[in-house]
Amino acid sequence: MPYTRHTGTCLSLALAAVLSLGSTAQASSAMQRTQSLVHKEISQSVAAQKRAEAWAAEKEALLANQRELAAQEDWLTFRCQKYEAYIAAQKKSIAELERRKTVFARIERELEPFLDQTATRIGQLIEHDLPFLKKEREQRLRFLQDSLNDYHLPLSEKLRRVMEALQVEAEYGHGLSATETLQDIDGAKRQGTLLRLGRVAQFFRSADGTLSCVWDKTSSSWEKLDTDAARSVQQGIDIAMRRRPAGLLLLPLGVTE
Repeated sequence: MPYTRHTGTCLSLALAAVLSLGSTAQASSAMQRTQSLVHKEISQSVAAQKRAEAWAAEKEALLANQRELAAQEDWLTFRCQKYEAYIAAQKKSIAELERRKTVFARIERELEPFLDQTATRIGQLIEHDLPFLKKEREQRLRFLQDSLNDYHLPLSEKLRRVMEALQVEAEYGHGLSATETLQDIDGAKRQGTLLRLGRVAQFFRSADGTLSCVWDKTSSSWEKLDTDAARSVQQGIDIAMRRRPAGLLLLPLGVTE
């Protein structure tokens, strides 16, 4: 086909169209690349933000855990100090208990023989004392000796019984007492009243008033009294039985040790 002006124009239009189409394609490709880069940057930014948030949360959790551990450390330090104080107090208490245990063991070693010796002295006192309430006192002494020989009886109870016996015997040493009794005088049984001035002296007056005596410790026998002394014995009996007010008595004490 021969080249004509019309043909050239068509070719120019076609070329322009081709160029236009090529330019649009390039622009579209660039746009896609740009969009891809933008999406990639956005994705990376979002991921980075998420990592930053995760790290911030992890940091806060670690800080909270650190604070909790610090609080626990303070609490454990406090408890350790308290336990050290408790242990020191317990050690002190144990040491005191050990000391008391040692003291109690020493007291026990010394106390048990002492109680036996005390019971022996009570027996000697009863034997050499004025002859009053002999049966009752000897019975109490036998009970005391049986108690001291009882293996199963606690030492504290043995001590209590010895102290009780001593108290009873001590009470015999004071006061004025008068009791109805039957006495062997000159080989004959005489009914009458026994007047006792503590452990100082002991008198007897027969029920019919015909006989008054004083106990002689030296001879361990009754010695008869004269009329004046007998009258004083009767007055003493009346005072002891509260039949007359207390007053001054002139009584022979006999031979005292």
